[in-house]
Amino acid sequence: MLKNIRRLILIFLLPAELLSQTNDSLSTSSGALDGFIKTEVKVSSSKVPQNAEFSFTIKIDWYGDLERYQIENPENPVLTNLELVGNASSNHVGETGGKKFAEKIYTFTLKPIEMGMAYIDGMVIQYKDLQTGEMQKLETNRLQVEVVEPVLDDKQDMWTLILGLVLSCAIIIAVVFVVRRRKIKRVQNSKIEVEFTLIEDKYHTELQRKIDMKTPNKVVLFSVLSKLFKGYLSERYQIETTGKSTPEIMEALNGQAVSDKIL
Repeated sequence: MLKNIRRLILIFLLPAELLSQTNDSLSTSSGALDGFIKTEVKVSSSKVPQNAEFSFTIKIDWYGDLERYQIENPENPVLTNLELVGNASSNHVGETGGKKFAEKIYTFTLKPIEMGMAYIDGMVIQYKDLQTGEMQKLETNRLQVEVVEPVLDDKQDMWTLILGLVLSCAIIIAVVFVVRRRKIKRVQNSKIEVEFTLIEDKYHTELQRKIDMKTPNKVVLFSVLSKLFKGYLSERYQIETTGKSTPEIMEALNGQAVSDKIL
């Protein structure tokens, strides 16, 4: 009965203990009844981007007679919304406070599959007491990790923004070129022709004045480019683009009978 009560206390106290971690990691540990062997499991971060890897570590240490116990290598962890991409192990023997100790560390490299919650099931560590010949085990608790939106590193972010800028510039140039070519062929009213030319020249001048490919802030640059493009479409085709998504703008252009070649 007392054992069951202790288990219930651990179940209710564990979430509070995990939330109180200050080093952005989750861990849980347990020790053998005789107090000589201890095992600890820990993840390197409680929140992980979907495209990032993190580590899950099992540490087993014991003091005293180092030849007394034979530790069985743990099996790969049972994972939910995670995949195993690598593992490693290490051993360390030393002395502290006049007592000898041994330490085994098993590290698993994990990667999230999709956003949401991910789980690592509790581990069972088995060891043999060579003096008594008995097999014993240590059990750890289940750990959870929150998988958040993926992030880009600095190099990926820079190339993504540059590619976006180049493509956007190419689209604007292509649109201007096609519009001017079609205008020359089809415009019958000289007043309309002058109006279109003024609009295109206006935004061509704005593009040259505001877009500087050498600016370090690519996010601001991309935002300015997007506003110019939307402003051009609004004046050129007399449609509302403020606050509109790309599909909504495309639908509005279709309503103006804009050629599929331009779209």
